[in-house]
Amino acid sequence: MYASIGGKFLPKGANPGELVGRLVIDSGTQTVAMEGLRARFLGVRADGQLKTGDLSQGLNAQGHLAVHSFTPSTLVKRFFSDSTCRIS
Repeated sequence: MYASIGGKFLPKGANPGELVGRLVIDSGTQTVAMEGLRARFLGVRADGQLKTGDLSQGLNAQGHLAVHSFTPSTLVKRFFSDSTCRIS
């Protein structure tokens, strides 16, 4: 699966965000899984996996998501330097 997130709401100079992963639908167990999940938005990267429980019993999911290290102040300076927020 591939999804791109973009539009006029993005700060100047930012590329669209991306979500990539393998979608596994198991009709026997009524579950959906996202394997090898990778996400990127505003230069922040994350990866992980997610699996739902039996969807006939309600909506629930479990898994993990690891956000790669980044410096918030660098992110703000890069994309929001024109705004009114100040970095100390």
